[in-house]
Amino acid sequence: MHRRYKRSFSFLSIVLLFLAGCFTLRTPEEPTEGNFWEYPDRPNKVLDNLKYAYLYRSIDNVKNSLDSTKFEFVADPSLLSGPNQDLYKNWDYQKEIEKTNDFFQLLDLSDPLPLTIEFSYDSVDSQPHIYRYRINYSISAKLVDNRLLNAKGTSVFTLEENESGLWTIVKWEDFKDDGYLSWGELKAGDF
Repeated sequence: MHRRYKRSFSFLSIVLLFLAGCFTLRTPEEPTEGNFWEYPDRPNKVLDNLKYAYLYRSIDNVKNSLDSTKFEFVADPSLLSGPNQDLYKNWDYQKEIEKTNDFFQLLDLSDPLPLTIEFSYDSVDSQPHIYRYRINYSISAKLVDNRLLNAKGTSVFTLEENESGLWTIVKWEDFKDDGYLSWGELKAGDF
């Protein structure tokens, strides 16, 4: 029995050495700029994902931050009753993706940083499975036609937790600061 154990052990050693020679471990790669994504198991991670989706022009990360069935964007009240009010009506998930993608196409990609965005949290209101964040934002965007646009205002994001424990934005309300464009105007191309 002892001799049989030695043969089994020798055979197992050979198999393991063979398998070890077939596989090599590689050094993990550092994340690249366009790959920022945090698993949205907390509401604040969704807003980080949205911010970085804009910085790195990742339309897929924008899509993944929004609830595709419930999402609604509500522009500044002055825009909803202004001369270009039709741009802002019925702004759902599909329109958000379309307008955001169009905006990304206008950015000057020859510039290493065609867009900057800053958030500061103003307030948070929470209920079970719902968070409402009020965020002050400042955005600068350099366009392919060399224009530099500045947007400044406040956005109110309503996020909901789904049955899997993941969070998405279901409503985005936008309010512009006097003398500046709003985030909604950037997305709508209304400048």
